[in-house]
Amino acid sequence: MIIRKEQLDALRSALSNEDAFVRRLVPFLRAVQPKRMQGIGDVAFHELILKSLERARSYGVQSELGLASWLEIVMAHGVEFDTKFPWAAAIIRDWGGKTDSLEQGNALVAELYDEAATQLPSSS
Repeated sequence: MIIRKEQLDALRSALSNEDAFVRRLVPFLRAVQPKRMQGIGDVAFHELILKSLERARSYGVQSELGLASWLEIVMAHGVEFDTKFPWAAAIIRDWGGKTDSLEQGNALVAELYDEAATQLPSSS
């Protein structure tokens, strides 16, 4: 297999964009759930983000907004919320398990996000 310079350049660009996106997410996500993020080192947090992004993308979530919202749900409910909680699995199942467009991916995450907010334990 021969990799052309253009292919290598495209791969480098994609990896650079992903890294920049993750670097922008870290302070945002630490601010969303500061207590939960205490004690999680940068390397472990980076791995959690990458694993979560991979799970989101497996359902067709593509936009930075959709991915960031998915990660907010992860911060509140855990990396495997999509299979751990019946409410999340049902929403994903209702969408057919995967979305086909940027708009559908955003709509799926919006529906999950709205339901996730109702599933948080009350602070009373």
